[in-house]
Amino acid sequence: MTKATNQQRILPILFTGVVFGVILLSMLITGFIIWLLFRAGVLNKLAPPRIGTTILWMLCLSTLIGSILAVIAGKAPLRPINQLIAAIKALGEGDFSVRLHLEDFQIMKDIADCYNKAATELGKTEMLRADFVNNFSHAFKTP
Repeated sequence: MTKATNQQRILPILFTGVVFGVILLSMLITGFIIWLLFRAGVLNKLAPPRIGTTILWMLCLSTLIGSILAVIAGKAPLRPINQLIAAIKALGEGDFSVRLHLEDFQIMKDIADCYNKAATELGKTEMLRADFVNNFSHAFKTP
């Protein structure tokens, strides 16, 4: 497996991990608040005898559902970033014809416009360099 493929897989995993951490933290805070309410006696009057087990299952289930949703929803925001990474790699390898078309958000459109302008300018510079080398080589060979 190549390094680029690994990096493209790590980014969604990191994003999902951050979302999972936020969900887990919120569930822990919720569980702590419920525990405090039990200790204060507020929920003892309202709760059935096995409410602790029920709340624990609800916390685990909501964490699982939130994690699954984070994996599914995490792919959409990362798609433009992966396209940008692929285009920059192609540009770094000398392919100045690659253009980005990111129209989802204004910031992504601005990034795509800047990238496309840079790629166009680099392509022009490369063409001028090649013309200069050809002209210099021709002038050097002819007496």
